[in-house]
Amino acid sequence: KVASSSPMMVDHRVTDSSAKANAPSDEGEIVYVPYASEFQMPDIMRLMKADLSEPYSIYTYRYFIHNWPELCIMVNNSPRMKLHELKYVGAIVCKLELHNYNVRRGYIAMLAVDKNYRKKKIGSTLVKKSIHQMVANGCDQVCVVVGGYL
Repeated sequence: KVASSSPMMVDHRVTDSSAKANAPSDEGEIVYVPYASEFQMPDIMRLMKADLSEPYSIYTYRYFIHNWPELCIMVNNSPRMKLHELKYVGAIVCKLELHNYNVRRGYIAMLAVDKNYRKKKIGSTLVKKSIHQMVANGCDQVCVVVGGYL
């Protein structure tokens, strides 16, 4: 269900808690992995800076990622490389908080996919995996604010 107010609200009504959204999964040479260390922060910032309409400081990234690391999912195209050698081509950064004292609301804060890897359903897959992870953590609603320049 989608509510008619902005920001867009999705009432998930999903009970599939068996989804392992942050377990590494390989789709060909595209691999979805959870945030694991500060080594990944420059890649997250690089991806977001290229696509988002407003610049964020490292403190904004750290606020989300350090408080909700399980809600940061990254995508790489090199499944056999060491953590500090990987090339990340996509990322999603989210949070999950109590809203109005009774609703656990998930929020998709940032999403980016390298322009050379678009049209491969990476962004859609990141959103689905993050929503499944939020649901597994007791989320009642998911919110995303969409905006930018045309």
